Amino acid sequence: MTTQYIDISGRLLGNVGISLRVRIYLAKSLLFTILFYAAHVWTQLPQCCSGKLHCAYLRVCRMVAREFRGDSSSVSDSEVLSMLGLPPIDLALRRARLVYLARLISNGPRSLLALLQLTAIRKDSWPALLVSDICALRRATNKLAALPPVSTHPDVWVTFLRDHQGPWRQLVKLVAPLDVHVDIDDSNGSLHAVVPVPTAPIVGLTCPDCGLAVFKKKALRSHMHRQHGHIAIARRFLASPVCPVCHKTFANIAKAVRHL
Repeated sequence: MTTQYIDISGRLLGNVGISLRVRIYLAKSLLFTILFYAAHVWTQLPQCCSGKLHCAYLRVCRMVAREFRGDSSSVSDSEVLSMLGLPPIDLALRRARLVYLARLISNGPRSLLALLQLTAIRKDSWPALLVSDICALRRATNKLAALPPVSTHPDVWVTFLRDHQGPWRQLVKLVAPLDVHVDIDDSNGSLHAVVPVPTAPIVGLTCPDCGLAVFKKKALRSHMHRQHGHIAIARRFLASPVCPVCHKTFANIAKAVRHL
């Protein structure tokens, strides 16, 4: 790995002939995928491991930014990350766990779902980190203010995450101040309940049948089709991808419906 890194860093990451944007993309795809492999299921890292991870991460970032430690013009680690638009280690790990959580609730695997169903969890365990992450995200954005605390109403959050994977992923990536400190004692709880419960409105879009809140109109249409069998009015009258008005032919019926 060391030999490969030296080769990559010399030819690609530190090459000023390659644009900064491309160098950042190469660092993410070639190195960070290995450095943060399976980071979404890591438990609390020991101090020594966390320090080594931080050093390796910043070493790559400084190579990309051409800001080497020890230079007379050396900048701080936070300035390097800000220059590249990359998150610090703790924020990157927190985002990885939150993004994976929605996919886990919908698709498994069952072994990890079983961990979420534990009612008694250790403070340094993976489920405890997830609860802390959700609490931090809820405090960092007002878009989740309508949802109750995860420690008292885990069923609401499970339903919400199952039905809003895409918007949840976008929200996690857009909200920056996820480094909010959350005391595990205050957020102690689990995601053991899986009973679907309607949530309160978040942005004004709710399902007329069950009252479930959604972020976007597309999510509302998808939910109503999957959960309640609703079919768009235009789709009911289309047997082929041909517009009945202008007779234009489309690749599929879905595109013809959007045209109408």
